[in-house]
Formats: sequence, structure tokens, C-alpha cells
Amino acid sequence: MEFIKNQTGESWWNKEGLHKGTRLLEDLRIDGDDAVDFFTEFGEHFKTDLSNLDLRKFFNGEGFNPLEGVLNFIKGKKKLPLKSITIEHLNKVIESKQWFDP
Repeated sequence: MEFIKNQTGESWWNKEGLHKGTRLLEDLRIDGDDAVDFFTEFGEHFKTDLSNLDLRKFFNGEGFNPLEGVLNFIKGKKKLPLKSITIEHLNKVIESKQWFDP
């Protein structure tokens, strides 16, 4: 959890502190380019293979593209809900030394 505290800091909106059920996107507000930076550092720090990690399943892209939303609406494509990553899952990834989806 020290790694996460160092990467994110504890903010006023996270009064409960960090625990195994803390979610990166929903609770810590890690998203977009911040998620890319977080996992780059995570992989290096814990010497973990993240080659199977598809950040698009868990985080939004950086910026807003209204054209993409209109085209998806016309084509009838719906955005799939994002999956959550918890601190507990990150601990399991560290133990296994490679990424696997929760």
C-alpha cells in the first residue's frame, strides 16, 4: 500500500484510507494517462509482467472525442462498462509476477 500512497497521495475525498477493497478508478480517481503512468511504475517497481493488461477494460481514455460517441451511437455500439481493479487484486498480481484480469 505504500506504493499506492506514494503514487496517488491520500486525498480529502478518501477519508476511509486505503484498504484491500479500494478501487483504483472509482475510489482513487486513477484514470486516463494517470493509469498508464501508474501501471508503468507498478510493473517496474514490482518487477511484474503487465503485457496482458488491457487498460481499456478498466480505465477511460484521455480526453473526450465527441465524434467517436456519435459514430458509435449511429452504429448501435454501446460502451461496455469498465471493470474494477482493487488493491487486493494488485497484491495477487504482485505475488504471481504477471497480470491477470480480476
